[in-house]
Amino acid sequence: MPIPFFINFRFYPPHVDPEYAGRASLHDKSSLRIENVRSDDQGWYECKVLMLEQQYDTFHNGSWVHLTVNAPPTFTDTPPQYVEAKEGGSITLTCTAFGNPKPSVGWLREGSLVVSSAKYKMPDDAHPKPILIIQPLL
Repeated sequence: MPIPFFINFRFYPPHVDPEYAGRASLHDKSSLRIENVRSDDQGWYECKVLMLEQQYDTFHNGSWVHLTVNAPPTFTDTPPQYVEAKEGGSITLTCTAFGNPKPSVGWLREGSLVVSSAKYKMPDDAHPKPILIIQPLL
């Protein structure tokens, strides 16, 4: 992850990484302020004091903070609104959502939760996409 600010020294303006341009600023001389926080801003941030008369790798100090960005679920893959199937056939419906924390996807039929059975198959959480397979009863 790029460093949003490198240094603020005397009358020189602080360097801002282009990724944060217009969104990040120094607040009260030493606080980092990030506007319009995005999911990819999540991660570790370090506040470090640099002594200009010492080499960077011989002077170790700093304070770390981890930013967790919570994001509401957003559907990234949904089945079409209307699906047709032949009687006696099988269909597979796929629905994927992204968010933080990771959302749990479930299926309902006419307001009732669908559970795995001989007719409805739902692979476990290890499956890359939450799917519902509707198959005929033999």
